[in-house]
Amino acid sequence: MRYDIGYGYLTSYAPHAPCHIPFEAQGMATKKKILVVEDDGDMRKMLVTALEMAEYQVFEAKDGQEGLQAFLSYSPDLALLDIRMPKIGGVQLCELLRHRTKAPIVMFSGVDDREEVVEAIQKGATDYVLKGSGVKNVVDRITKLIAGANQGDGSQEAADRGESDDKFSLKDNDVPVAVVVHKDRKARSEIKDILRQSQIQVRESQTGEEAITAVKRFNPLIVVIEERLADMTANDVLKELKKHPRRGGLAAIVAAGRRSPEAQRRAMYYGAQDYIHAPWDDGRLAMALRTGMVKAQKFRDEVKRILAQRRAAKEAQSKKKAS
Repeated sequence: MRYDIGYGYLTSYAPHAPCHIPFEAQGMATKKKILVVEDDGDMRKMLVTALEMAEYQVFEAKDGQEGLQAFLSYSPDLALLDIRMPKIGGVQLCELLRHRTKAPIVMFSGVDDREEVVEAIQKGATDYVLKGSGVKNVVDRITKLIAGANQGDGSQEAADRGESDDKFSLKDNDVPVAVVVHKDRKARSEIKDILRQSQIQVRESQTGEEAITAVKRFNPLIVVIEERLADMTANDVLKELKKHPRRGGLAAIVAAGRRSPEAQRRAMYYGAQDYIHAPWDDGRLAMALRTGMVKAQKFRDEVKRILAQRRAAKEAQSKKKAS
């Protein structure tokens, strides 16, 4: 069986067998370890092959129970979990693993089930990838997450800069804000309607410069950026937003006029949380928006926790000196 591991939907061809690149014993210790938990044998082989070709050390399991045992045995640097599996489901396994590790956990879903994905994020998943996006996209996302894990999630860095709680968390009477950047009024309206269902206050922009100014002014949880604006591209905006001191607490989604795997790869490289394309699928768009906001708020809550710990430590130290 030969597997196509390029972009797009996954396909397989007979009669050749998949070629697994063997690991050299002396290089094993330096390879990042990936755990793949997937009950579909052909899909699992495709993922293992692609990840080994990308120079990862890969462990595999065919169900949630085996996945838990493999995780405890090998302590991988990242876990890729199918959401729907026998014995222990992916979301339940994600929750079990999150109690044991800070390593990235990626959910691998065959369907656009918004509630399922959001639940997984709330249980501790770092990211999600649709099976239809292609194995190469999965490998690209994993590579990005591994690199990010080596640098930390940025919450410690944000706290080190001395940012106040108010910049990372909403006050009791505040409404979460989203910035929508799109030239087309109809597209903006469609995105706004979905955001408002979640009681999100929407600020509109039509250019990249307006978007960057709005982010600095309103501290949004999420920004949706059209791929090509009048004054710059979405990637230009993303590069500017990376300089923003609260970038970890801001989810960015790129909205494109058509599907382009290469454009999606570039957008993810520059920091997009997700990449959606017309014609809009309300369920897919709503899932991307909701997931992005959940992750951004989790980051802000983590910074708030770190700052609270530091204040408590300083207060305890002051009381000790006073006594």
